[in-house]
Amino acid sequence: TGLSTQPTGTVTFYDGATQIGSGTLNSSGTTTFSTNLLSVGSHAITANYNGDANFTSSTSSSLTQAVNAADTTTSISCSVNPAVFGQSVTFTAVVSSSITDTPTGTVIFTDGSTQIGTGTLDGTGTATFTTNLLSAGVHSITANYQGDPLFLPSSSTPLNLTVNKA
Repeated sequence: TGLSTQPTGTVTFYDGATQIGSGTLNSSGTTTFSTNLLSVGSHAITANYNGDANFTSSTSSSLTQAVNAADTTTSISCSVNPAVFGQSVTFTAVVSSSITDTPTGTVIFTDGSTQIGTGTLDGTGTATFTTNLLSAGVHSITANYQGDPLFLPSSSTPLNLTVNKA
């Protein structure tokens, strides 16, 4: 019949040729390893059992693990609303995500479908754009985050800004 004992020892996990972690086998001959450090893209993950006094080492076949860019949410606010023609208005976009890293890159500010300016995200996920060139009337301003290698693009809900005549 079969052996009555389970393998013991450790298993080393690899992403291609790079060691990414290890685990000790439990009494059922199982171990797990978790990580949130894989970059966006495709990863060839293998598990290498290191062997023990009764069992030889072995390596699993490769498992392809896809890591996708994270979703984002973009919000917009403005420094004054309503404004007066010729008055400077600062728009602030905040880009956030459910993961711990902070989005980077550019936010394009639009008035309807017309680009009116850009801002670069700082270390807190915030970008600003200031203008005093908006005509009198109601403007529908949207912040459009362009995405980066780790984060997907997103757009804010339009903000209606009223600019009164001077």
